[in-house]
Amino acid sequence: MRAVIRIFTATLAGIMLAGTAGLVVAAASPTAGSRWRVAFVASTNFSAFTGIAALSARDVWAVGINQPPGPFADQTAIIRRWNGRSWKGVSLPATYKRAYLFTVAGSSPSNVWVLGQWRNGKGLDGHLFALRWDGRRWSRIGWWVGYDQVTAAVVLSRTDVWMFASSPWHYNGHGWKMYKLPFGLFQASAISANDVWAVGVDDASFAPVLARWHDGRWVSEPVPSLGSRASFADLVALTDRDIWIVGDTGSSTGPRALSLRRNGGRWTRYKVKFPVPFGTVADDGHGGLWAAFSGFGIAQVAQLSGGAWHLVNLPRVTGKGTAVLELARVPKSRTVYAAGLLSFGGYPSSNALVMRYGP
Repeated sequence: MRAVIRIFTATLAGIMLAGTAGLVVAAASPTAGSRWRVAFVASTNFSAFTGIAALSARDVWAVGINQPPGPFADQTAIIRRWNGRSWKGVSLPATYKRAYLFTVAGSSPSNVWVLGQWRNGKGLDGHLFALRWDGRRWSRIGWWVGYDQVTAAVVLSRTDVWMFASSPWHYNGHGWKMYKLPFGLFQASAISANDVWAVGVDDASFAPVLARWHDGRWVSEPVPSLGSRASFADLVALTDRDIWIVGDTGSSTGPRALSLRRNGGRWTRYKVKFPVPFGTVADDGHGGLWAAFSGFGIAQVAQLSGGAWHLVNLPRVTGKGTAVLELARVPKSRTVYAAGLLSFGGYPSSNALVMRYGP
């Protein structure tokens, strides 16, 4: 069994019924004067954004799904693109109209990749796929039989793409290669083409894993002893000597946020009092981090600044909860985007949501 953390699964109904709508983490005083703002809310109910990529201040992509109750044929994929003025809808080829879209990543406006899962009109015959946008049209670059999920993607160039779906897959411009490892990897952060870091879980012990792609191979890196229940959810690799990891402590008293930093060869565990695990993280462009919680209806995120974590309130809509599934920072800026959904109480209804932090 390989643990998969922070991934959109099954149905929106299942997610929302399992959520914690209206929950507010009360372990610290929220920071006043939050600069988080709602950037876009989908008009369709039963929708959510599951991935976001910020290529520049005028080129941001959000992908997700609209999944109303009823037959699978009513499901539709969602893509919105910010062009500096408005969030425009982006159409996929008709074949992928009902696809699950898991994530989006890119290296330029003419090299944007969307990864998801296709099924037939009855919801069967599952296939993973990779589509590339070249600035004018979509091309299918990958197509695999199965019902697995893509948990992350790293796009370094048109001929250097990583896909994480239980095992890491690499595209070199000609074809894909899967790397069979004794551990699963599900979130990644790249410093360069020869320096990619990822977190996951060991197949045998289920212990959390940090791994590095360097000189043509994946190698696990030493991590602190954290206990049998701890898990890693996401990471930010700023340099090969400065790695941040977030996740769950796996405390016997219940889940709690975990925050680790590897500075050189030394690990530091930052105290976090939040009684909810972290789910996703991004650097804030100013020596700190933003992290969202693994849960639904939590109208707050956490910011690491000055060596300590602080709670920051998110925009709220009366009677609705806020869920953040992905974070992405605009390169060379302090602007950060969050993708997720607004949920209606504890009921299985939601609207896809993008929020923005920054000037």
